[in-house]
Amino acid sequence: MNLTATVTVKGDPALLREYRSRVNELLDEEGAGSYRELHTEKQLEYRFKLRGGIPFPPFVETSQAFPDLTVEVDWTEANEGRSGRAIIQNGALREQAAQTQAPGGPALRDVRAEADGCIRLAVTC
Repeated sequence: MNLTATVTVKGDPALLREYRSRVNELLDEEGAGSYRELHTEKQLEYRFKLRGGIPFPPFVETSQAFPDLTVEVDWTEANEGRSGRAIIQNGALREQAAQTQAPGGPALRDVRAEADGCIRLAVTC
């Protein structure tokens, strides 16, 4: 599995500095592999190229301590034609969406879990 993922954390600049310190410590402990940090004053951005799964635990665990920050995860698995997005806040998954595309073609299915627990499914034939 070859994934690319971008994790963006948005919110108060003072909280972002504290969040960054803690999440980087957890990423190092977990051995998450290499990543690039592209930050601005109002958001943190981490870019990963992975062979396995996205290192969610450090971001989720740290978001519990910073409930006012929003963590957005966008990922793509180009070889499989899959991509998705998740929003995490206060240590909980608030929104999730995934889609599968035929190589070079339109989406074949789209599945989304809403914050209220509803699942939306779209299929194209």
